[in-house]
Amino acid sequence: AYEIPKRDWSSDVCSSDLNSHAINPHLMKTLPYDHIKDFAAVSLVTYSPNALLVNPKVPAKNVAELVQLLKNNPGKFNYGSSGIGTSQHLSGELFKLMTGTTVTHVPFRGASAEVLQNLMSGEIQMAFDTLASASTHIQAGNVRALAVASRERSPAFPDLPTVGETVAGFELTSWHALFATGGTPRPIVEKLSQEVAAIVRRPDVDKKLRELGAVPVGSTPDFLAQHVLAETKKFGDLIREANIKAE
Repeated sequence: AYEIPKRDWSSDVCSSDLNSHAINPHLMKTLPYDHIKDFAAVSLVTYSPNALLVNPKVPAKNVAELVQLLKNNPGKFNYGSSGIGTSQHLSGELFKLMTGTTVTHVPFRGASAEVLQNLMSGEIQMAFDTLASASTHIQAGNVRALAVASRERSPAFPDLPTVGETVAGFELTSWHALFATGGTPRPIVEKLSQEVAAIVRRPDVDKKLRELGAVPVGSTPDFLAQHVLAETKKFGDLIREANIKAE
């Protein structure tokens, strides 16, 4: 078995996500890195399904009813996000494009907590947020979850349908991955990938991640590399079609 040389690798690996490796390259005029050439893909660690949430006072009880409500009231509803270019924002824009609805985007400069607070207070009527962030409020009834934006239903909320069950083809999922410095020897990349897979598949780690609304993956380096290329194209197309500009 290949042994990783004894050295401090802390500066050679990093955890990155959807924004840094699929969204920002299309929104930022300049970046201090090339998200393909400067990194060696190690492993897709987890993905966190976004959920379509509404204020409990919104009469829609499912995605079909929400779409009809929005079509009957163009421009009268709004959705919140933690900022332009976030997965929350792009989920909302993708939803608008695929359903032919008109909803006003309200960007906040805080984290998910600020979006959820304004959703619960009724300042905004709907939002997309990760199940990891919203699960406590969903269970408490502070917000109503209509669906998840992943391809498959979430193990954490198996009774919650996917948006795609109503809006065919809809999918937008946040994810976290591990990368090494570009040019890192392949045996080291593969060894790191194997270690990540072993960790996330441990029963205690798997259970904790799923409780938080995340789905453990622990992929191969090649899977992550192809995933990044596919996500880069997907979000580039969406950003151009929705005419999204950076702040």
